[in-house]
Amino acid sequence: MNLGAIVIAGDGIFNLGENPLYLNKPQSSIFTIALGDTLPSKDVYIKDIQHNKAAFYKNKFPVRIVLAADKCKGETTKIEIHGINGKVYEKQVNIDSDNFITTIDAEIEASPKGLQEFKVVAKNIEGEISLDNNSRIFVVDIIDNRKNILFLSNGVHPDIGAIANALKDQPDYSITTKIISDASLKFENYELIVLHQIPSEKNVAPQLIQYLKQSKTPALYILGEQTALDAFNQIQTGLSISSLKSSYDEASPIINRNFNSFTVDEELKSILSSLPPLVVHFGDYKISAQAKLMMYQRINTVLTDKPLIMFIDESGIRNGIIVGEGIWRWRLHLYNITGTHELFDNLISRSIQYLVQTKIKHSLLVDTKRIYNTNEAVVLTAEFYDEAFDLRNQSELEIIVKDSLNKENKLRFVQKDDYYTLNLGSLSEGKYSYLASLNHDGKPHSAEGEFVVLDVSTEKLITKANHEFLYRLATENSGKMFYPNQLDALADVLEQDENIANRIYSQTKLSQLIELKYLFFIILLFASIEWFFRKFWGSY
Repeated sequence: MNLGAIVIAGDGIFNLGENPLYLNKPQSSIFTIALGDTLPSKDVYIKDIQHNKAAFYKNKFPVRIVLAADKCKGETTKIEIHGINGKVYEKQVNIDSDNFITTIDAEIEASPKGLQEFKVVAKNIEGEISLDNNSRIFVVDIIDNRKNILFLSNGVHPDIGAIANALKDQPDYSITTKIISDASLKFENYELIVLHQIPSEKNVAPQLIQYLKQSKTPALYILGEQTALDAFNQIQTGLSISSLKSSYDEASPIINRNFNSFTVDEELKSILSSLPPLVVHFGDYKISAQAKLMMYQRINTVLTDKPLIMFIDESGIRNGIIVGEGIWRWRLHLYNITGTHELFDNLISRSIQYLVQTKIKHSLLVDTKRIYNTNEAVVLTAEFYDEAFDLRNQSELEIIVKDSLNKENKLRFVQKDDYYTLNLGSLSEGKYSYLASLNHDGKPHSAEGEFVVLDVSTEKLITKANHEFLYRLATENSGKMFYPNQLDALADVLEQDENIANRIYSQTKLSQLIELKYLFFIILLFASIEWFFRKFWGSY
């Protein structure tokens, strides 16, 4: 590529992606033209809003507002928060410096249910040049369907702590942790029970096992050295293990590429084999034909068909089994690699979400994010289950998407594998509702929901030009910074730059005339015409 130099004209404000100063440097020089005003003007603006993504109906939830102001010393403004029912919060703020910043903590009642928009407004001050950054919108999903989860164990164990910590920031779940020997223990009113090494040699928990069978409450079993396998095998979870007492293996995880009950992060799949092994029972494993294996066991270098994590779904009731103990090490290991708990927490939360979801006959399920930005595509996926709880997508699935002005758009999903998908592309700011419908065996089925698209105009938040950044970008890439009144000087520098020169590339190719068929036939045609006339006029 004949690139001698790069010229960038701008104000030096970047608000998306990585800092250009720390990216790979180009081979050519960079010259910058500094635009915009570096002098701060009179301005009050909402710098940031921190809030929960979801809150429970009628509960109070916190909102933290970062308010900033330039050249407004001695002025007074007012912060207001408006919801669907009007003003829900206000506070007067005295600005005591020309470079002012403060944090305002508010509490708002979560009401009504559903996706709710809240608008934070800083009252404008006389003389402000820009009012675009005086307000910002945030969205909270107000829900009323919290799932109660009971964690049971024989004693304190880091596995319980790791799984509970993965769910603690999930507003959909209420976590209770108990010891199985607790005399006051009750099993009712839980959507899921997590049993860590229960039944055990010390406590086979017959009342609990009987309750799980009768109530059809979903359970997640975590096996370990304390698990009483004879008692566990009698529960009929879809897994039976025949093992000699005190015989164990260390099993590393191998992903089952055919597992599709829910999504496993691709990044996790790529580093799964490096995770610490779990302690599993050595022996023969018998698995139900209905079992869905998410991970297999790898013993040393030997790949086996034994499950490490599996799920089973019978009559709409789902159970899960983590076959070994020590999964807490996965959370630490993944944090050391990625610097975040996100991969482990996603694995656990999606597993729990799968277990607590009860399938409904003839169910049509539409899945989409609740909040989008205007610069990203809105993608919906859908699944349809028939009477046998099998996925079907033979029927055409249509959807009506309605915007905040009640304008409707009727579309059709694309059938892919055993599910449906639809890409709506980028949408304008606003609240959208949808109604998806299909007919199966002559019966109608539908699903409805809503999502919000937010306009994230980050360029409106910062109005002061950053010429220092433009200077560094140029000088660190063998260039210079110029102002608009120095364009002639920039032209002179570019003309004198030895790296900028015209380059001419030529290539010679020798071809037989016969290979140029169209030209060959034209010449042949003219030769034939000439021969004809010569023959006709008697030249030959």
